[in-house]
Amino acid sequence: MHGTNVSSNQIFLSDGKFEKKSVDKFTVNAPPNFSPLTALDIGHDNSGFGPGWYLDK
Repeated sequence: MHGTNVSSNQIFLSDGKFEKKSVDKFTVNAPPNFSPLTALDIGHDNSGFGPGWYLDK
């Protein structure tokens, strides 16, 4: 997560089921000093059976 003059450490999302053909939604609150939020880096660790994934806005 990146703001104008600040960046966060990685935030790991682990409470989803992450199952095939399912949707997992998460809310991450940014501290006020991240306003405006300028960018997000999103990725995965390629672990598990069939680790392919799809990201939709």
